[in-house]
Amino acid sequence: MDERPPDQMFPAIELIRREAPALKIALAGGNHPELKDLIDDWCITIQSPLSSDLIEERNARRQADERYPQTTFYVCCNPERPNTFTHSPPAESTWLGIHAAALGYTGFLRWAYDSWVEDPFMDTGHVTWSAGDCFLVYPGARSSIRFEMLRDGIEAYEQIHILRERFEGTTDSEVLRKIDQLDRVLAEVTWDAAREREASYFVNIVMSSITDLSRLRPDNR
Repeated sequence: MDERPPDQMFPAIELIRREAPALKIALAGGNHPELKDLIDDWCITIQSPLSSDLIEERNARRQADERYPQTTFYVCCNPERPNTFTHSPPAESTWLGIHAAALGYTGFLRWAYDSWVEDPFMDTGHVTWSAGDCFLVYPGARSSIRFEMLRDGIEAYEQIHILRERFEGTTDSEVLRKIDQLDRVLAEVTWDAAREREASYFVNIVMSSITDLSRLRPDNR
């Protein structure tokens, strides 16, 4: 389902559960907590994030069974920032991956990957949407700066999860201090904050915290 409100989702879900109960349901749309137990793959627009409690609840269910549920977020032709438009500062692409880690999402969705315009090598513009909105890569397996920066954000996301697993249960004071420092920085990686301050500010601080923590070991040897 694509950006459908609850009054349209409930009848659709009822039909699916009755006629094809084995099917899973995906929704890219707004923050409607009343749907939390009904959507298997739920992708929330960045402008209306889910509560941390709800994300944690769904993540706990996923830990028990990896097939269920996914909780992600997305950007598309909006918001203006942060985003991955041709004119977007490259750091905004990296910021998106870090934002997923900060809020506890299991991933990120971007419309679109390769919906090319007539001549993408000459013009990334679109009649309706901002330039670059329709694609991140170019024909012929050609990448882009914004795609590579997005990959940096994905790697940062994975690094954060790896570090949390590495130091789970540690009592080392230096490690705990660095983890607390990273947590405090991640708490600032919100959509509201990104509209007020350049994405590069947050990306640089988070990357520095990841580097510092990566140099340590569970016993800080």
